[in-house]
Amino acid sequence: MNRSIVSTVCLMLCLGLAHAAPPAAKSAADKSLDAALPKAAASACALPPKVDPFTFWNSCKDVRMNGCTLEANCRKADGSWRNATFDMNKFPQCYSDFFGGRNLVNRNGTLCCGYAGTPQICGT
Repeated sequence: MNRSIVSTVCLMLCLGLAHAAPPAAKSAADKSLDAALPKAAASACALPPKVDPFTFWNSCKDVRMNGCTLEANCRKADGSWRNATFDMNKFPQCYSDFFGGRNLVNRNGTLCCGYAGTPQICGT
């Protein structure tokens, strides 16, 4: 299925512009397609995926979940390390890149989400 069609349908369902029909049994082809597609977006209270080359995973260590709070030690621009947190309940509110989905980045030791030109949501 075309990714833009999937994005449009998801947006319409989230905004209440379309009503979902009861789920039908999936064919074997649909199941194999689901397994082949990357899961780019993380759900609340779960670690984000490691799919974006600019992700925080490249510059943070000791990444862990404490309830719905992501905790990590993230490198700052001066090379020092900082304890950072991000409330994963806010992750679904982050702006999404059309191709890559939502992502967390390390901004000088602070975990933030959003892309250039969009509002940023940052942790502490």
